[in-house]
Amino acid sequence: MVPAMDHAVARFLWRRMEGPHAFVYFVPEVGAALDGLGLERIAQYFAQRSAPMGRADPDVVASTFYYFDPGLVARGLRNVWSVTTPDAIVAARADGAAAALDRMWADADLAPLVVEASGLAARAVEACEPAGRPLFAAHASLEPPDHPAARLWHWLTLLREYRGDGHVTSLVAHDMTPLAALLTSEGSSLTPLALLRKTRGWSEEAWTRASADLTDRGWLTPEGALSDEGTSVRWEIEELTNRLAMPPWEHLGETASRRLGDALGPLAVAIVDGGGLPGLLNE
Repeated sequence: MVPAMDHAVARFLWRRMEGPHAFVYFVPEVGAALDGLGLERIAQYFAQRSAPMGRADPDVVASTFYYFDPGLVARGLRNVWSVTTPDAIVAARADGAAAALDRMWADADLAPLVVEASGLAARAVEACEPAGRPLFAAHASLEPPDHPAARLWHWLTLLREYRGDGHVTSLVAHDMTPLAALLTSEGSSLTPLALLRKTRGWSEEAWTRASADLTDRGWLTPEGALSDEGTSVRWEIEELTNRLAMPPWEHLGETASRRLGDALGPLAVAIVDGGGLPGLLNE
């Protein structure tokens, strides 16, 4: 019998994939491409990530993105479909990603890593079933870009959204509202809590109410830190998230999965060095 793979590989790959996926939300090339469609900056994150779902209602987008105040999502998408189309956004995003990666991965030594990582990531995606994974399913319906670097970004985006859909499932299973999930994320999220407070759109009153509720439940201390019970619950959430993320890595196998992570390491560093993630991720 082949021994089961350690679920820690799913977290290792997530950390290695996040930068080579998430740079699209910050680089000027993607911003300029979406500017060209007439999208305001408040709209660009919500529009580009949700566009594969078509003209989705803001409530649907807020539900699948999970962590954001629905009011912020509604404001962000207010005028989007009156100025452009989902297909145009998908194309602009891919073109911007290709231009940004050409800049950040210009070092010729990185080219073999792009090819290797793209092949491994594509194989991993073969095992990702869409059932119960709405953002993954939407992105999986898109044609991969012809541009080699953007093609790798496409596969990594599918794997990232696959994991993210499973993470939402885990949060719901543990009775974690979006704000509760944010307030208990310190130490498990790649994004600092202070930045999450600034960018997720919730009012201070909502943060205060959610903090009081978590304190009453015994998951936060009166000082706002995770209690022992809260730490235990959060560990359970992350472990279930890792378990739900395992199918692509079990399909790829331990050695190839680790090799993908190793190949992504220098590529992620080049993105950081190229200003693709300006101080946005925890170490």
